[in-house]
Amino acid sequence: LTFVIVASLVVPALLLVASFALGGVVATLDGWDARRGFEYILANASGLGSLLSEVSPAARWAKNAAIVGCFVAKLLCTCSMGLVAATSFVHRLAELVPKSSCGLILATA
Repeated sequence: LTFVIVASLVVPALLLVASFALGGVVATLDGWDARRGFEYILANASGLGSLLSEVSPAARWAKNAAIVGCFVAKLLCTCSMGLVAATSFVHRLAELVPKSSCGLILATA
């Protein structure tokens, strides 16, 4: 997959799925509907300055689940972007190396 496809399609889809799944947990623990939990996790994981929802968790377990949920959603997106960027970099580097048996040694000399 190219970086553009992953950055524009896969990462947002991954963030939406993670926010929906983890937002449901927070919503259940705090007594919200699923939409409010989804909006809360999505806004926090994506780093929005203005929140999508005016609620915040009140129960102790809901606060803990919100912290973990936002962390996991952000981690999934960041790791997928990092893996694609590193893969693109290594692929470009491999294209620069000559195809001979000592290509890497000749490229670095």
